Amino acid sequence: ISLAEQMYDFPAFKMLTRDGVNVTVDPVMYYRISNVSKAVYNVVDLTASMEQIVETSLRAILSKMSFAEAEGGGFEKHISEDVVRRLSSVMKQWGITITRLQIQSFMPPKDILAMRHARLLAAQKRDISLKDAQNAVECARLAAERMALEKKAEAEARAVAINIQASAEAK
Repeated sequence: ISLAEQMYDFPAFKMLTRDGVNVTVDPVMYYRISNVSKAVYNVVDLTASMEQIVETSLRAILSKMSFAEAEGGGFEKHISEDVVRRLSSVMKQWGITITRLQIQSFMPPKDILAMRHARLLAAQKRDISLKDAQNAVECARLAAERMALEKKAEAEARAVAINIQASAEAK
């Protein structure tokens, strides 16, 4: 039995959030055997027992959170605080010291991913349409400004021509 820090990569667990969203959570735990006799005699199957207690603890935390809270970082925050604290007391009886528990991936179901992708595409299309409309307004403003300048120039040219003609007739 190694007393060095070890990593256990759990299988991905499917879990439900408070609002009923089924997510896949893939945790990894770093631990150290601190008491060999407890690790050998106090637990029959250490890895199966670790899987069970980690899954149960993660479910307990996730079931109290909405999907938005969990995805927004709340789940990982609670893991670093609550789950490690819960696990530490139980695993201490097994001669195990947890150094950290991390979530490698937190995946929502495919329909939510597809909905997000559709929402992202819709937002991009909306932004493009808005930019096109802004460009059309700017083009119309510039065209109106150009026409006003042309009319002003024509009027000034006529005024100059009339002044020249009046000056010529006066002589």
